[in-house]
Amino acid sequence: MKFSLDAPAKINWFLQITGKRSDGYHDIVSAMQCVSLEDHISFDDAPEIELVSDLDLPVAENLVYKAASLLKERVSYRGGARIVLRKNRENRDNRGKHSPRGLSQQAPRRSGL
Repeated sequence: MKFSLDAPAKINWFLQITGKRSDGYHDIVSAMQCVSLEDHISFDDAPEIELVSDLDLPVAENLVYKAASLLKERVSYRGGARIVLRKNRENRDNRGKHSPRGLSQQAPRRSGL
């Protein structure tokens, strides 16, 4: 069974951890903003978990891969999935342009600082 979806992008302007809950999760205060970019992700049947991505990141460190592997383990699923993740960037030559880090590096230049 194959399906796909678009995942809206966001910017975390700040994130503060205010405590740890008894269930292991953290309490946070955060400000996020949606931006007009989306990543495209598709899933298809496969014998094992496989991630195809245009990110320069080892597969084992990718959060999509980690989540799929954990889900497979938790529900004792014997199959797998071929996951294709494509980052949608308006300007592919300027890859950090819409990341918080990229924005923070551009802000001083735009303000004349």
